[in-house]
Amino acid sequence: MLIAPAVQEVSLHGRAADRAAVAALLEAAASCRGGALVLTASPGAGRTAFLRAVAASAAGWTVLSAPGHADEAGLPYAGLQRLLAPLGETLPRTDELALAGVVVARLRGTRRRLLCLLDDAHLLDPASWRVLRLAARRLDGVPAVVLASVPATADGYQRAAGLPQRRLPLLGD
Repeated sequence: MLIAPAVQEVSLHGRAADRAAVAALLEAAASCRGGALVLTASPGAGRTAFLRAVAASAAGWTVLSAPGHADEAGLPYAGLQRLLAPLGETLPRTDELALAGVVVARLRGTRRRLLCLLDDAHLLDPASWRVLRLAARRLDGVPAVVLASVPATADGYQRAAGLPQRRLPLLGD
């Protein structure tokens, strides 16, 4: 029989400025000035670890997560459905702009501080990612943050168009 070692929480080193930027975004959202940030980094540079650390430190926040999956990219609104399912939400059939308005209204209506994590957002189905970007630009007055990650490639930057971006630098030794 194999015994797995205890899982230990790993602290992030060399990300103080990045953590401070996210903390400022969360602080603003706690005062109903919600917003979004797309984190870009080279593959293997720690995007997923960074998002996990943010989630672990988000005391008092409801954390919703919908990582991108390439095998769901052809299923319209699959990512959006996964993100909102813990809230018991079902999605109406309507156009994307109206759906973005519905998403913002539902986020506002929860009256909870919401942190929405979209790891590998470039792998979300295009319809979900468009709606989430539309909604993310309309979070003023909502205690919510959308934090997404994409690779630092031309495609990753293009997929994050219209949202504030922050590049996570490679870590030194």
